[in-house]
Amino acid sequence: MYWWLGLCFGKSVFSPFLIALALYDFHTLGRLHRATMTCVAILLSLQISSIWIARTELWNNSAPWIVGVS
Repeated sequence: MYWWLGLCFGKSVFSPFLIALALYDFHTLGRLHRATMTCVAILLSLQISSIWIARTELWNNSAPWIVGVS
């Protein structure tokens, strides 16, 4: 119901770390490191796709098993 709240909170906590990592690369290397670009691409795509994954029936049935609650 309040999926947008998780998205806003996740981005507000998650994005500053990625920005700090990019600034560190620019400060130390003068460019973005290849690993940083790969990491940012993977983490951003996971963050965006988690919205749709979390709302699927498959995830809602398997998440309690993964966490060990059921």
